[in-house]
Amino acid sequence: MEQLNHEEIERVRSFLSKMDKSTGMCTLIHSSKIPYSLGINVSDINFSHSWILDSGATDHMTPLPLYFSTYSPYPSNKKISTANGTLITADGHGEIHINPSLTLRNVLHVPQLSTNLISIQKLTKDLSCTAIFDSNMCIL
Repeated sequence: MEQLNHEEIERVRSFLSKMDKSTGMCTLIHSSKIPYSLGINVSDINFSHSWILDSGATDHMTPLPLYFSTYSPYPSNKKISTANGTLITADGHGEIHINPSLTLRNVLHVPQLSTNLISIQKLTKDLSCTAIFDSNMCIL
């Protein structure tokens, strides 16, 4: 998998810093040409049922067990390190169908999270694609 170079990282940082914090939105266009949207939570509002594209997440994660179509508990709880360094527990993992054309595999069930996260790293690997961000959309 290709890593972002310094210039690409700076463009993503610039994009995120310019977003309107109350209405930030990223449109995702799937390779099968079926469009759908995912919100980016850049405000203090809790969007517990939204899926946030997260370039820093190493795994897809959700606090909500109702989304799983398959589920397996971890025999010993897996620890996840958050952005601020806090360790939280993943209780299990499984598959989640986001829509008819997109299934997330190996999604971690992390009850302490406040929202759902889609790992850009895992998504681009699973879809064998590249993520391209500009001022108002993300194209896969």
